[in-house]
Amino acid sequence: MSSLLEIESAYNDTKRVCTILKLAKRSQADLEKVRCSVLHGEIIIPKRYRCVIMKLLKKSSVKEKLVGEEFNNWLKQFLHTQVFVNLNIPDISTANY
Repeated sequence: MSSLLEIESAYNDTKRVCTILKLAKRSQADLEKVRCSVLHGEIIIPKRYRCVIMKLLKKSSVKEKLVGEEFNNWLKQFLHTQVFVNLNIPDISTANY
């Protein structure tokens, strides 16, 4: 591939990425749509920019620490109330061991 063709290819890839980023920067909802489309392969990212774009679209995995009442409320969501547990305990006097 000649230098001129490589420059043309890089230019076209850059224009495509700029268009995708313009769509994503309009609002949070648009960012989510673009992110989903890229992850599902509906929007194709040029190979030379794929790593950079994937880093930009990656959701941050920063988890906030829950303290005090927030932690207590988080734990409460796992409590199941009014759960009936049927225990069949054999009568020792009638059981044949």
